[in-house]
Amino acid sequence: MFKDIGHPDPDTHLLKAEIVTGIDEVIRHPGLKQIEAPKLLGLLLPAVTLIVRGSFREFPTERLLRLLMALRRDVQMVTV
Repeated sequence: MFKDIGHPDPDTHLLKAEIVTGIDEVIRHPGLKQIEAPKLLGLLLPAVTLIVRGSFREFPTERLLRLLMALRRDVQMVTV
């Protein structure tokens, strides 16, 4: 999709979008209170809001992965 719209690095952007989707799913889980997510991530609430609303371009992939792992999620990398 990102390649079709001319994104300069579509594969990296897709990977980041998938990571952010995982972060968003954890944050929206009924067992996690909205105020707890920023504490777990080590970010302020406005930064968390920006990320889950799609403003994650400036975040390196590694940082997004660390955020996902901070939410106690395992990350598997598969190459094909």
